[in-house]
Amino acid sequence: MDVVKKNTASAICSLAVLANLKMASVGGSSIFLSDLRESLHFQLPTRQDALGLSCLNYSHYFCLTGWYSNRAPVKRKERLGDYFLFWEMSIEVFRSYNWFSFYDKEKGFCCRFQSKVYIDHGQRIGMSPREYFEHILDFSSANKSLNFIMGQYDDSVCANVISRMGFGTGRLRSVGVRPGADFLYPDNHELSISFFPYHGIREMLTFDWFKKQTVCVEQPWICRRDLEALDESSSRRNLIFDSERSSFKKSDRNSNRLAGNCKTGLLCLNIIYYMERHHAGG
Repeated sequence: MDVVKKNTASAICSLAVLANLKMASVGGSSIFLSDLRESLHFQLPTRQDALGLSCLNYSHYFCLTGWYSNRAPVKRKERLGDYFLFWEMSIEVFRSYNWFSFYDKEKGFCCRFQSKVYIDHGQRIGMSPREYFEHILDFSSANKSLNFIMGQYDDSVCANVISRMGFGTGRLRSVGVRPGADFLYPDNHELSISFFPYHGIREMLTFDWFKKQTVCVEQPWICRRDLEALDESSSRRNLIFDSERSSFKKSDRNSNRLAGNCKTGLLCLNIIYYMERHHAGG
């Protein structure tokens, strides 16, 4: 009986994936194109990979991992003091931005990991420590669309479970996801999950949504700073976003989506099992 249920679930998933691939092809844009990009990256505290498990030791919300760019290096003479200057700057703020070290010996502290990220991804392209700081600590929403997503397909919920994301400029690049399958965003800090359609992930999983849903729950001062910096036009855009977000509440979205996909009741049971397993540490 279990084998029959599993095969049925796989069949349902396959049909959903094929339908999404067809819809995505109609849209005419690929999420696998590569181009020049700049991206602020975040790791979610999941049990899917080593980095997610490390993040889970320090936060149940998110971990900042770095700012990355594939721009060509610019002329700037590397200075021996760059590393130590960045170290001094990082130690003052790393906790406020959840920029924890993933080095085993540092155990989430600072600042060898953070300084190495700067050397590899800032100094290498000609940035001074202060210039890189301006980018990695910039949590404003301007010019930040979803442009990187990493996940792993979970057959039990017919979805790509998101583990890492990047926001910035450039086309969306994905790693490890199954083409055509929708995305599942796990909320480790509360017993709930959010689904995003494969063909509309970039439009719906915005940096504003991520900040309000996750970042500012643990670091509310970031959103308060955003509000203080809003001008009249920004306030108007924020009201529009709040209106859109109110129609995208997890309770409504999940209930509507599951009602459409759980006609047999099997997928619903699998999702409940996934949530229990995820929060129980399995």
